[in-house]
Amino acid sequence: MRRDKLKRADYLLYFRRDSPLAVVEVQEPGLPVQLGVQQVRDYAEILGLKFASEPTTGGRKLYEY
Repeated sequence: MRRDKLKRADYLLYFRRDSPLAVVEVQEPGLPVQLGVQQVRDYAEILGLKFASEPTTGGRKLYEY
């Protein structure tokens, strides 16, 4: 049996130390923000979170789910 590569979110936002609120995934400069949409949604689902966001480089756009 072989395990898949570990999934790790870029950032987790917490309401309190033991209460994660949202997951944030940041893309590399020059990549379209849409490339990480499914990835950030999967992370939120795995962690049981209702919110996920993906800011573009420079913070010009922010996609929230």
